[in-house]
Amino acid sequence: MHSIVIGLNEINLFLAIIIDCTNIENFIEYPIYVLANNQTEITVSGYYIADANGYVRLLIYDNSSNDYSYNIKIEEIAGIPSYTTLDYSTFIPADGAPEQGSFTEQDNKINLLNNIVTGKGYSFTPQAGKIYKITCKFEAEQEISFNTGFYILKGGALQGNNNDVLKVAGDAYSGSELTIITYFTNEGDSDVRFLLADYSNNDLIYTITIEESDIPLYTDIEYSTLVPDNSPEQNSFTEQDNKLFLWSDAVTGKGYSFSTQAGKTYRIICKYEAEKEILFNTRLFLLKGGTLQGDDSDMLSSDGSLYYGSELTLMTYFKSEDDNSVRLLLFDYNLRDL
Repeated sequence: MHSIVIGLNEINLFLAIIIDCTNIENFIEYPIYVLANNQTEITVSGYYIADANGYVRLLIYDNSSNDYSYNIKIEEIAGIPSYTTLDYSTFIPADGAPEQGSFTEQDNKINLLNNIVTGKGYSFTPQAGKIYKITCKFEAEQEISFNTGFYILKGGALQGNNNDVLKVAGDAYSGSELTIITYFTNEGDSDVRFLLADYSNNDLIYTITIEESDIPLYTDIEYSTLVPDNSPEQNSFTEQDNKLFLWSDAVTGKGYSFSTQAGKTYRIICKYEAEKEILFNTRLFLLKGGTLQGDDSDMLSSDGSLYYGSELTLMTYFKSEDDNSVRLLLFDYNLRDL
Protein backbone atom coordinates (compact mmCIF):
# COMPACT_ATOMS: atom_id res chain seq x y z
CA MET A 1 0.00 0.00 0.00
CA HIS A 2 1.24 3.49 -0.74
CA SER A 3 -0.08 6.71 0.78
CA ILE A 4 0.83 10.32 0.12
CA VAL A 5 0.18 13.28 2.40
CA ILE A 6 0.32 16.63 0.66
CA GLY A 7 0.29 20.19 1.90
CA LEU A 8 -1.29 22.42 -0.71
CA ASN A 9 -3.14 25.60 -1.61
CA GLU A 10 -6.56 25.33 -3.30
CA ILE A 11 -5.54 22.27 -5.28
CA ASN A 12 -8.21 21.09 -7.72
CA LEU A 13 -6.98 17.67 -8.76
CA PHE A 14 -4.12 15.53 -7.58
CA LEU A 15 -2.99 12.43 -9.39
CA ALA A 16 -0.51 9.75 -8.44
CA ILE A 17 0.30 7.28 -11.19
CA ILE A 18 2.25 4.08 -10.69
CA ILE A 19 3.90 2.94 -13.89
CA ASP A 20 4.91 -0.69 -14.20
CA CYS A 21 8.37 -0.49 -15.73
CA THR A 22 8.89 -4.13 -16.65
CA ASN A 23 8.55 -2.84 -20.20
CA ILE A 24 8.51 0.96 -20.26
CA GLU A 25 7.37 0.97 -23.89
CA ASN A 26 4.26 -0.93 -22.85
CA PHE A 27 3.64 0.51 -19.41
CA ILE A 28 0.57 0.05 -17.25
CA GLU A 29 -0.91 2.96 -15.32
CA TYR A 30 -2.65 2.74 -11.94
CA PRO A 31 -4.13 6.20 -11.32
CA ILE A 32 -5.14 7.31 -7.85
CA TYR A 33 -6.87 10.65 -7.59
CA VAL A 34 -8.84 12.90 -5.31
CA LEU A 35 -10.73 16.13 -5.82
CA ALA A 36 -10.10 18.81 -3.19
CA ASN A 37 -11.09 22.45 -3.01
CA ASN A 38 -9.75 25.05 -0.57
CA GLN A 39 -8.00 22.50 1.61
CA THR A 40 -4.51 22.74 3.05
CA GLU A 41 -3.81 19.00 3.31
CA ILE A 42 -5.10 15.81 1.72
CA THR A 43 -4.12 12.16 1.97
CA VAL A 44 -4.21 9.95 -1.11
CA SER A 45 -3.83 6.19 -0.76
CA GLY A 46 -4.07 3.21 -3.06
CA TYR A 47 -2.81 -0.29 -3.76
CA TYR A 48 -0.51 -1.87 -6.31
CA ILE A 49 -0.13 -5.60 -6.91
CA ALA A 50 3.30 -6.65 -8.19
CA ASP A 51 3.30 -9.44 -10.78
CA ALA A 52 7.04 -10.09 -10.49
CA ASN A 53 10.20 -8.90 -8.76
CA GLY A 54 11.52 -5.63 -10.13
CA TYR A 55 10.90 -1.93 -9.76
CA VAL A 56 8.23 0.58 -10.65
CA ARG A 57 8.23 4.32 -11.14
CA LEU A 58 5.87 6.53 -9.15
CA LEU A 59 4.82 9.78 -10.78
CA ILE A 60 2.91 12.35 -8.72
CA TYR A 61 1.59 15.55 -10.19
CA ASP A 62 -1.02 18.29 -9.95
CA ASN A 63 -2.68 19.50 -13.13
CA SER A 64 -3.45 22.88 -11.54
CA SER A 65 0.30 23.68 -11.33
CA ASN A 66 0.29 24.32 -7.58
CA ASP A 67 3.39 24.27 -5.39
CA TYR A 68 3.22 21.84 -2.49
CA SER A 69 5.23 19.57 -0.21
CA TYR A 70 4.51 15.88 0.30
CA ASN A 71 5.44 12.75 2.23
CA ILE A 72 5.28 9.28 0.68
CA LYS A 73 4.95 5.99 2.56
CA ILE A 74 5.02 2.57 0.88
CA GLU A 75 4.32 -0.59 2.85
CA GLU A 76 3.67 -4.23 2.07
CA ILE A 77 0.16 -5.45 2.84
CA ALA A 78 -0.30 -9.18 3.43
CA GLY A 79 -3.33 -11.37 3.83
CA ILE A 80 -5.69 -9.79 1.28
CA PRO A 81 -7.93 -12.64 0.05
CA SER A 82 -8.67 -13.27 -3.60
CA TYR A 83 -12.28 -13.02 -4.68
CA THR A 84 -11.97 -16.70 -5.65
CA THR A 85 -11.61 -17.73 -1.97
CA LEU A 86 -14.11 -15.27 -0.50
CA ASP A 87 -17.06 -16.47 1.56
CA TYR A 88 -20.21 -16.45 -0.61
CA SER A 89 -22.29 -18.66 1.68
CA THR A 90 -24.94 -16.03 2.59
CA PHE A 91 -27.85 -16.27 0.14
CA ILE A 92 -29.90 -13.25 -0.89
CA PRO A 93 -33.59 -14.14 -1.31
CA ALA A 94 -35.02 -13.48 -4.77
CA ASP A 95 -38.39 -12.33 -3.42
CA GLY A 96 -37.60 -8.63 -2.95
CA ALA A 97 -36.68 -8.91 0.75
CA PRO A 98 -33.82 -6.48 1.46
CA GLU A 99 -30.35 -7.68 2.46
CA GLN A 100 -28.48 -5.00 4.40
CA GLY A 101 -24.85 -4.82 5.42
CA SER A 102 -21.65 -2.83 5.26
CA PHE A 103 -18.00 -3.18 4.32
CA THR A 104 -14.87 -1.26 5.28
CA GLU A 105 -11.37 -0.86 3.94
CA GLN A 106 -10.06 -2.07 7.30
CA ASP A 107 -11.86 -5.42 7.28
CA ASN A 108 -13.05 -6.18 3.75
CA LYS A 109 -10.25 -5.71 1.23
CA ILE A 110 -10.36 -8.11 -1.72
CA ASN A 111 -8.03 -8.86 -4.63
CA LEU A 112 -10.43 -8.69 -7.57
CA LEU A 113 -8.76 -9.48 -10.89
CA ASN A 114 -5.54 -7.75 -9.78
CA ASN A 115 -7.32 -4.75 -8.29
CA ILE A 116 -7.66 -4.13 -4.56
CA VAL A 117 -11.27 -3.28 -3.76
CA THR A 118 -13.45 -3.24 -0.67
CA GLY A 119 -16.50 -5.45 -0.81
CA LYS A 120 -18.44 -8.53 0.25
CA GLY A 121 -19.72 -11.73 -1.32
CA TYR A 122 -23.16 -13.33 -1.47
CA SER A 123 -25.02 -15.90 -3.56
CA PHE A 124 -28.52 -16.24 -4.96
CA THR A 125 -30.44 -18.89 -6.88
CA PRO A 126 -32.07 -17.72 -10.12
CA GLN A 127 -34.53 -19.95 -11.95
CA ALA A 128 -33.87 -20.68 -15.60
CA GLY A 129 -35.52 -18.28 -18.01
CA LYS A 130 -36.74 -15.82 -15.38
CA ILE A 131 -35.62 -12.18 -15.42
CA TYR A 132 -34.51 -10.64 -12.13
CA LYS A 133 -34.26 -6.99 -11.19
CA ILE A 134 -31.28 -6.37 -8.91
CA THR A 135 -31.10 -3.10 -6.97
CA CYS A 136 -28.19 -2.11 -4.78
CA LYS A 137 -28.18 1.14 -2.82
CA PHE A 138 -24.81 2.28 -1.44
CA GLU A 139 -24.57 4.93 1.30
CA ALA A 140 -21.60 6.82 2.76
CA GLU A 141 -21.41 8.98 5.88
CA GLN A 142 -20.36 11.99 3.80
CA GLU A 143 -19.96 12.98 0.16
CA ILE A 144 -17.35 10.80 -1.54
CA SER A 145 -16.23 9.70 -4.98
CA PHE A 146 -17.97 6.40 -5.66
CA ASN A 147 -16.39 3.93 -8.06
CA THR A 148 -18.77 1.23 -7.05
CA GLY A 149 -20.84 -1.67 -8.30
CA PHE A 150 -21.34 -5.40 -8.24
CA TYR A 151 -20.29 -8.49 -10.15
CA ILE A 152 -22.45 -11.51 -10.86
CA LEU A 153 -20.08 -14.48 -10.91
CA LYS A 154 -20.65 -18.04 -12.02
CA GLY A 155 -21.22 -20.89 -9.61
CA GLY A 156 -18.79 -23.77 -9.32
CA ALA A 157 -15.02 -23.37 -9.27
CA LEU A 158 -13.76 -19.85 -9.97
CA GLN A 159 -10.76 -19.59 -12.29
CA GLY A 160 -9.48 -16.15 -11.28
CA ASN A 161 -10.04 -14.52 -14.69
CA ASN A 162 -12.75 -12.77 -16.69
CA ASN A 163 -14.40 -16.11 -17.53
CA ASP A 164 -15.78 -16.06 -13.98
CA VAL A 165 -17.84 -12.93 -14.70
CA LEU A 166 -21.42 -13.24 -15.93
CA LYS A 167 -22.35 -9.57 -15.61
CA VAL A 168 -21.02 -6.29 -14.19
CA ALA A 169 -23.01 -3.20 -13.15
CA GLY A 170 -21.51 -0.06 -11.66
CA ASP A 171 -21.08 3.68 -11.75
CA ALA A 172 -18.63 6.47 -10.88
CA TYR A 173 -20.36 9.29 -9.02
CA SER A 174 -19.71 11.98 -6.40
CA GLY A 175 -22.23 12.20 -3.56
CA SER A 176 -23.35 10.40 -0.42
CA GLU A 177 -25.69 7.84 -2.03
CA LEU A 178 -25.54 5.72 -5.17
CA THR A 179 -28.19 3.30 -6.46
CA ILE A 180 -27.36 0.78 -9.19
CA ILE A 181 -30.04 -1.28 -10.95
CA THR A 182 -29.54 -4.05 -13.46
CA TYR A 183 -31.44 -7.04 -14.82
CA PHE A 184 -30.21 -10.62 -15.04
CA THR A 185 -31.34 -13.95 -16.43
CA ASN A 186 -29.68 -17.35 -16.14
CA GLU A 187 -29.77 -20.30 -18.51
CA GLY A 188 -30.01 -22.90 -15.76
CA ASP A 189 -31.28 -23.39 -12.20
CA SER A 190 -27.81 -23.05 -10.68
CA ASP A 191 -26.55 -20.79 -7.91
CA VAL A 192 -24.58 -17.69 -8.89
CA ARG A 193 -22.31 -15.52 -6.79
CA PHE A 194 -22.85 -11.84 -6.11
CA LEU A 195 -19.84 -9.64 -5.30
CA LEU A 196 -20.10 -6.02 -4.12
CA ALA A 197 -17.00 -3.95 -4.90
CA ASP A 198 -15.76 -0.39 -4.46
CA TYR A 199 -12.59 0.48 -6.36
CA SER A 200 -12.04 3.64 -4.29
CA ASN A 201 -11.83 1.55 -1.08
CA ASN A 202 -14.62 3.47 0.61
CA ASP A 203 -16.42 2.34 3.77
CA LEU A 204 -20.02 1.85 2.67
CA ILE A 205 -23.43 0.71 3.89
CA TYR A 206 -25.57 -1.13 1.33
CA THR A 207 -29.03 -2.54 0.75
CA ILE A 208 -29.58 -5.24 -1.88
CA THR A 209 -32.93 -6.42 -3.27
CA ILE A 210 -33.45 -9.12 -5.89
CA GLU A 211 -36.92 -9.68 -7.31
CA GLU A 212 -38.52 -11.26 -10.34
CA SER A 213 -39.32 -8.82 -13.13
CA ASP A 214 -42.15 -8.97 -15.61
CA ILE A 215 -40.45 -6.99 -18.38
CA PRO A 216 -40.86 -8.82 -21.70
CA LEU A 217 -38.12 -10.30 -23.85
CA TYR A 218 -37.54 -8.54 -27.15
CA THR A 219 -38.76 -11.73 -28.82
CA ASP A 220 -42.19 -11.25 -27.22
CA ILE A 221 -42.91 -7.55 -27.78
CA GLU A 222 -45.28 -6.24 -30.44
CA TYR A 223 -43.86 -5.59 -33.92
CA SER A 224 -47.21 -5.33 -35.73
CA THR A 225 -47.06 -1.58 -36.52
CA LEU A 226 -45.91 -1.22 -40.14
CA VAL A 227 -43.66 1.68 -41.15
CA PRO A 228 -44.73 2.78 -44.67
CA ASP A 229 -42.18 3.63 -47.40
CA ASN A 230 -41.11 7.30 -47.54
CA SER A 231 -43.48 8.31 -44.75
CA PRO A 232 -42.21 9.28 -41.29
CA GLU A 233 -43.41 7.37 -38.25
CA GLN A 234 -43.37 9.46 -35.07
CA ASN A 235 -43.70 8.06 -31.58
CA SER A 236 -41.93 7.78 -28.23
CA PHE A 237 -40.87 5.27 -25.60
CA THR A 238 -40.39 5.65 -21.84
CA GLU A 239 -38.73 3.74 -19.03
CA GLN A 240 -42.09 3.59 -17.25
CA ASP A 241 -43.97 1.87 -20.08
CA ASN A 242 -41.49 0.42 -22.56
CA LYS A 243 -38.75 -1.56 -20.81
CA LEU A 244 -37.76 -4.82 -22.47
CA PHE A 245 -34.99 -7.39 -22.06
CA LEU A 246 -32.55 -7.63 -24.97
CA TRP A 247 -30.06 -10.53 -24.69
CA SER A 248 -28.43 -9.62 -21.37
CA ASP A 249 -29.62 -6.05 -20.73
CA ALA A 250 -32.77 -4.15 -19.92
CA VAL A 251 -33.43 -1.32 -22.40
CA THR A 252 -36.23 1.07 -23.28
CA GLY A 253 -37.57 0.67 -26.79
CA LYS A 254 -40.28 -0.15 -29.30
CA GLY A 255 -40.78 -2.55 -32.19
CA TYR A 256 -42.02 -2.03 -35.75
CA SER A 257 -42.09 -3.90 -39.04
CA PHE A 258 -41.77 -2.97 -42.71
CA SER A 259 -42.25 -4.88 -45.93
CA THR A 260 -39.35 -5.55 -48.30
CA GLN A 261 -39.05 -6.61 -51.93
CA ALA A 262 -36.37 -8.95 -53.21
CA GLY A 263 -33.26 -7.20 -54.58
CA LYS A 264 -34.13 -3.74 -53.28
CA THR A 265 -31.92 -1.80 -50.87
CA TYR A 266 -33.53 0.17 -48.05
CA ARG A 267 -32.15 3.05 -46.03
CA ILE A 268 -33.52 3.33 -42.49
CA ILE A 269 -33.10 6.62 -40.62
CA CYS A 270 -34.15 7.19 -37.03
CA LYS A 271 -33.90 10.56 -35.31
CA TYR A 272 -34.04 10.46 -31.52
CA GLU A 273 -34.89 13.56 -29.47
CA ALA A 274 -34.70 14.19 -25.72
CA GLU A 275 -36.20 17.01 -23.68
CA LYS A 276 -32.70 18.05 -22.53
CA GLU A 277 -29.09 17.15 -23.18
CA ILE A 278 -28.41 13.57 -22.13
CA LEU A 279 -25.94 10.76 -22.75
CA PHE A 280 -27.47 8.68 -25.54
CA ASN A 281 -26.56 4.99 -25.69
CA THR A 282 -29.00 4.32 -28.43
CA ARG A 283 -29.41 1.69 -31.13
CA LEU A 284 -31.40 0.76 -34.20
CA PHE A 285 -31.62 -2.98 -34.96
CA LEU A 286 -33.09 -4.70 -38.01
CA LEU A 287 -34.33 -8.15 -37.00
CA LYS A 288 -35.42 -11.02 -39.21
CA GLY A 289 -39.03 -11.92 -39.82
CA GLY A 290 -40.42 -15.26 -38.77
CA THR A 291 -39.53 -16.85 -35.45
CA LEU A 292 -36.93 -15.03 -33.33
CA GLN A 293 -34.35 -17.24 -31.63
CA GLY A 294 -33.38 -14.87 -28.80
CA ASP A 295 -29.73 -14.52 -29.84
CA ASP A 296 -27.63 -12.44 -32.24
CA SER A 297 -28.64 -14.65 -35.19
CA ASP A 298 -31.88 -12.62 -35.15
CA MET A 299 -30.07 -9.44 -36.24
CA LEU A 300 -29.77 -8.42 -39.90
CA SER A 301 -28.26 -4.93 -39.58
CA SER A 302 -27.67 -2.27 -36.93
CA ASP A 303 -26.49 1.22 -36.14
CA GLY A 304 -25.83 2.88 -32.79
CA SER A 305 -23.95 5.61 -30.99
CA LEU A 306 -22.80 6.81 -27.59
CA TYR A 307 -23.35 10.56 -27.77
CA TYR A 308 -24.04 13.53 -25.49
CA GLY A 309 -26.65 16.02 -26.68
CA SER A 310 -30.37 16.49 -27.17
CA GLU A 311 -30.69 14.87 -30.64
CA LEU A 312 -29.17 11.80 -32.29
CA THR A 313 -29.73 10.45 -35.81
CA LEU A 314 -28.93 6.84 -36.69
CA MET A 315 -28.93 5.28 -40.13
CA THR A 316 -28.43 1.80 -41.58
CA TYR A 317 -28.91 0.04 -44.93
CA PHE A 318 -30.49 -3.28 -45.75
CA LYS A 319 -30.71 -5.23 -49.02
CA SER A 320 -33.50 -7.74 -49.07
CA GLU A 321 -32.99 -11.16 -50.64
CA ASP A 322 -36.69 -11.91 -50.91
CA ASP A 323 -40.17 -10.46 -50.46
CA ASN A 324 -40.56 -10.46 -46.72
CA SER A 325 -41.34 -8.52 -43.59
CA VAL A 326 -38.46 -7.23 -41.45
CA ARG A 327 -38.64 -6.16 -37.81
CA LEU A 328 -37.28 -2.82 -36.62
CA LEU A 329 -36.26 -2.42 -32.96
CA LEU A 330 -35.52 1.04 -31.55
CA PHE A 331 -33.98 1.16 -28.07
CA ASP A 332 -31.69 2.88 -25.57
CA TYR A 333 -29.34 1.07 -23.15
CA ASN A 334 -29.48 3.96 -20.66
CA LEU A 335 -33.27 3.56 -20.25
CA ARG A 336 -33.95 7.05 -21.57
CA ASP A 337 -37.37 8.50 -22.41
CA LEU A 338 -37.08 9.42 -26.10
